[in-house]
Order: sequence, then C-alpha cells, then structure tokens
Amino acid sequence: MLDSYRQAPPHREPATDGPARPAPADGRAEAPPPRPDDLDEVRIGPGVHNADLDDEIVLLHPADGSYFALNETGAYLWRQLGTAAVPRGAAVRRAAAAVTDRWLVEASEAERDLHELLDELLRRGLVVLAPQPA
Repeated sequence: MLDSYRQAPPHREPATDGPARPAPADGRAEAPPPRPDDLDEVRIGPGVHNADLDDEIVLLHPADGSYFALNETGAYLWRQLGTAAVPRGAAVRRAAAAVTDRWLVEASEAERDLHELLDELLRRGLVVLAPQPA
C-alpha cells in the first residue's frame, strides 16, 4: 500500500500482552476494534494531484512537490475517497472487503494495513481528517 510496501510486508508477531480472543465460529479472523477516529471524515488534501499509472496511483504534494506512489491496494483505497468526504472507518472497511475478496487476505490484516496507509497519508498531508462530534 505504501510506496515502501512494494516489497513483502514485514512479518508481524502475534500480540502477547493479553489473552487471545477466540476465533469466530466461521473460522475467519476477527475484525479489529473500532478506532476513535473511525467517524472522522477523511478527504483528499487541498491541491493534491494524482495520476493513474496502470494499477497504481502517483500522488503529488502541492507544497513541496514530493511524489508518493500507491500500489494497487492503496490505489483502491484512494479511489474510495473520491471527491467527497467519507467516514474513515467506512472507507477502510469497503476497501478491506475488496482487498479480502481479491487477494485472499484476512480482513483484520487488510484493515490494519489500510489504517497504516491512511496514517501515513495524513502524516504527509495528502489527506486530511475532519473530526466529527461523537
């Protein structure tokens, strides 16, 4: 998803700081718990330009002229944002469902990776969050 994720994603060790949750009866991994910012609306940052290159999207930050490449998975999430504000949680869940169906990845892993991508895009100023009242 991130430009550095073109290689194999890093191996994740299972958490050991608490009791393990039982797996759902259908055998699928449990979705991660909601995040406090799931209702915040995420928007493409002002002035950010993007270009489709086959299955990827390249983003141009207007302030510093830096480029950021999204692979096919990240590009799918970017397209979910479109031009309208979308609740962060809804955008991630829709993209994660598509990723899960297409690449046979566990939903929890897809959601975690997509949240990491949004966090990186926020850090770089390519998207902005509009907090919503709880």
